[in-house]
Order: sequence, then C-alpha cells, then structure tokens
Amino acid sequence: MTVAERSSRGCLQPIIPSGFERADVSFGGASAEPRCEPEIGEDRIPGVIQLLNFTGSGVHLVARRPIGVRVWREDDDYFALNETLNLSAMGPTPSEAVRNFEHELVYFYRCYQGLAQTQVMGLARQLKQQFAELFVEA
Repeated sequence: MTVAERSSRGCLQPIIPSGFERADVSFGGASAEPRCEPEIGEDRIPGVIQLLNFTGSGVHLVARRPIGVRVWREDDDYFALNETLNLSAMGPTPSEAVRNFEHELVYFYRCYQGLAQTQVMGLARQLKQQFAELFVEA
C-alpha cells in the first residue's frame, strides 16, 4: 500500500486503510473533495479519514458526526491521531493504526462513562463531556 497517491489535480490523497472507506461528508456547504495539502515530507504525508463506527472489547459505538482521524507514516510505523479527543495510536500498517485507535477510543469512552462528574477535572472533564456528546452505544 502506498502512503499517498496524487490525484489528477496533483493533490495528495488521504491514506484509506484496507477495510475502511472514505466517508462522503461535507460540512457547512464545503465540498467533500479533498483539498490540496502541502507535502510535509516523504516520510510524513498528511491524510485524514472520517470514521463513524468504533468497535472494541465487545462495545460498538456510533459517532453522532464523523470523527476525522489523521493517518501518517514515520519511519516504519503508522500513526492515527484525533487532536480534539486527545487520542492517538500506532501500528505497523495504516489499518492496524486505525484499529488500535478504535480500541483506544472505546477504552476511554468506557472509562469516562464510569466516572462521575465530580471525579474528573480540567481536560478530563472536557473530554468526558465530549465523549458523552459525540458517541452512542449501538
């Protein structure tokens, strides 16, 4: 699998790991077509996928809106990151990095669900609220 390919317009296309597909999503009237993003370097080429379903440890979560996950390669590892949720994961392939990201997301969802509002503060309180607003168990 290549890290990224050039479109007919010369834009970098995001990494779409096997077993995942690109979400056809637009926000605020913006087109779902990928924008041209500058190259960061051959070992770190930007790509964002949109995910709605997350499964791990017997729990299936559905996002109320698509969750953007940036996937890139550094050396021999692939990374998946969502800065809003303060979550990242890595793996030997893009697919593994995204699957590991899913497991981390479900793990933190369950942790935050098990905590009372009085048990968290600062960033943890904000993240608990975000997880509660963004995800529902299916």
